[in-house]
Amino acid sequence: MTGILITGASGFLGRKLYDTLKAVGDMPVYGTYLTKPQEGLISLDITDPEQVREVLNRTKPDIIIHAAAMASVDICEQRQEEAYNANVTGTRNLVRNLVSHADGCTFVFISTDYVFDGSKGSYTEEDAPNPINHYGKTKLEAERAVLAYSRSLVVRVSSLYGYNPHGVNHGFVHFVISNLSSGKQVRAFYDQINCPTLIDDIAPAILKLLRKKKTGLFHLCGPKALSRADIALETANEFKLKASLIERVSIERLSFRQSQTGGKTNLEKMRGDRSFSEQTRPVTGGVSEHFDTSKQPAERPRNSSLDTSRIRAEGIVMHGFKAGLKIMREQMACAI
Repeated sequence: MTGILITGASGFLGRKLYDTLKAVGDMPVYGTYLTKPQEGLISLDITDPEQVREVLNRTKPDIIIHAAAMASVDICEQRQEEAYNANVTGTRNLVRNLVSHADGCTFVFISTDYVFDGSKGSYTEEDAPNPINHYGKTKLEAERAVLAYSRSLVVRVSSLYGYNPHGVNHGFVHFVISNLSSGKQVRAFYDQINCPTLIDDIAPAILKLLRKKKTGLFHLCGPKALSRADIALETANEFKLKASLIERVSIERLSFRQSQTGGKTNLEKMRGDRSFSEQTRPVTGGVSEHFDTSKQPAERPRNSSLDTSRIRAEGIVMHGFKAGLKIMREQMACAI
């Protein structure tokens, strides 16, 4: 096996993937960054086809794990062209180069529960996606580009949490810890539901699927659906923080702005703009989401929980939230 290439390896999940797979030690592992240089990583702008071609020719990977993305739901809503370029155009560049230059390479794409509208929850891989924000729309379009490639694996993750020793720590759990530690109030939705997923679990699960030569779509997330309010309370309890600072609020209190341009959505306009990929550059790897309930321009699915029967049938066991928080707390304590 020649090796693994991880895009977005300077980001929250990407760095954990890189470190975990490097530690396995049975194959070379390469990682890329865009705006945050880190030792050992390769500079790559995935929206530049020439750069993509050069990096693939240099590393000649058997496996690509594509974790680079513009991942902030709110920034994607506010900077829609940039989000499309990063999440769709960049992904297409990678896939197109695989088809022409890297026969036999397996492509793993990290997607999201936000491809669903949240109207029912417990979504299976067979359920029809219906994203309600721009981030979800770009990830769904990227999914479709990836799944058109014969040797592809798409894993949808949900509400990532965990500890990254390289200082790239984002997500709702970190938001809760940071604010409660500073004595600040946290408003958390009791009617927005996800399946919190420990980042440490992602790489071993992907490896297991790859070794079984699995392709197609898998929901890869924590085993239990929790509201944001429940996540905040569990986090406060595990880290011995003041739970009384947590205010349970309804997501219905927010009004979301929907972007329309000339009768077409921005996504539709960008699909038809041939010069689009040369006009903007993506923000990839480690962009944090707004978790302040008063500062969320993008609509969230109410219940985007995922059914994990398919990964459990493959023998993949993900940590429950309480167990995952304990692992995270112990890792943070060791780093002090």
